[in-house]
Order: sequence, then structure tokens, then C-alpha cells
Amino acid sequence: MGLWGSKNEKVLRLSRRERKELRARAREDAELAARIQRAQRRLAQATGPLPVIEPRPAMDRQPARRSEIVEG
Repeated sequence: MGLWGSKNEKVLRLSRRERKELRARAREDAELAARIQRAQRRLAQATGPLPVIEPRPAMDRQPARRSEIVEG
């Protein structure tokens, strides 16, 4: 199985209208991502650097254990 499926599968061809819709959607998604990134950058500049907080010690001294997945 490759990146685009197996060799035996028929390749789905999109119509010109569908390709245009996909490109328009990708443009809208990219614009939204850029707007979010600009807003986050403005917020970070307005608030300044975040304070450094020392980590709190754990309530129990025993280190956390990894959970195990049990199939049943």
C-alpha cells in the first residue's frame, strides 16, 4: 500500500469544478490559518513574555507509572 493507495485501486478523477472548489477551500483554509497566526503574534506582543514558574513538587514521591493496555 503506497501513499496514494494500492496499485490495483482505480484513481478517482475530479472534475474541473471539484478541483476549483478544492483550491478555493485550500485558499480559505490558508487565509484563516494566516489570520490566526497574526492574531496570536499580536497577542504575544501585547502581553509580553510569560513568567517562568518553578514546577511544583508532586504530592506523592513515587514516580508515575506508564499505563498498560490490556486486551481482553
